Order: sequence, then structure tokens, then C-alpha cells
Amino acid sequence: MTPEIRATSLLELLRDLIDVMERENTLLERPRSQALAPIVEEKQKLFQQYETQIRELAATTGFSAVLGDDLRSQLKKLSEDFERVSKENERRLRLAARTSSMIVERIKEAATRASGTNLASYGNSGTQREDTRKAAPIAVDQTL
Repeated sequence: MTPEIRATSLLELLRDLIDVMERENTLLERPRSQALAPIVEEKQKLFQQYETQIRELAATTGFSAVLGDDLRSQLKKLSEDFERVSKENERRLRLAARTSSMIVERIKEAATRASGTNLASYGNSGTQREDTRKAAPIAVDQTL
């Protein structure tokens, strides 16, 4: 494959990655979006392709030296856009993970406070006894 074809392929891949991350960023603004899973899957596939292309380009000596100014300029601009969108995507993903973690922690704290029901159990002699452990039923019917 010629350097120009590789560069064009990389440009197309960068555009696709930027597009999918921007769509993911938009979905991350809405809690519990059902449309997020296919976007994440698409992003993973694109990143695998990107890593393969970058490895191949790294093994190609003098790749950028033979590119025309226009292609080199497009690669530079798109790489900067990719970096910007990647950082925003990382920030939003960290925020979503932290939010989910906080929700789980609040549920745990509420369950601990609400656990006022003593468990009834049977002792060795077969008589009913009150256990010192307490329990509170919890059910979560949505993805956090």
C-alpha cells in the first residue's frame, strides 16, 4: 500500500473515530441511555483498526516524508481534533463511572440504615430464636 493510500485510510478512520466518540459523548449526557451499547461496540472495533494502522505506519520508514503537504496538513488537523474529542470522551466516561459508583454507595448506605428487621431463625434445639443479624430487601430494576 502506498503512503498516500495509507494516509487516506488513516484520515477516514480518524473521522469515523471522532464521529463515534462525539455520538457517545452526546449519549453520556443522558443517564441510562439504551443506545450506548452499540456505540461502545463500534468504538472498540474502530480503535482496534486504528491501533493496527498505527503499528503498520510505525514500521514504515519515511512515511510522512513522502506525503504531500495537503495530506500531512489534513492528518495533523484531524489528529488534533481526535485528541480533543478523546479527552472529552475520557472525561465524560470517568464522570459516568463515578456517578454510578456514587449511586451504588448511596443504595448501600440506605439499605444499611433501613435494615431494622431482625431475622427469625431456628436454633440447635429446633426452637425459634431471634437472630442478631438484620436484613433489608433490595431490588434494582434498572441499569445504573
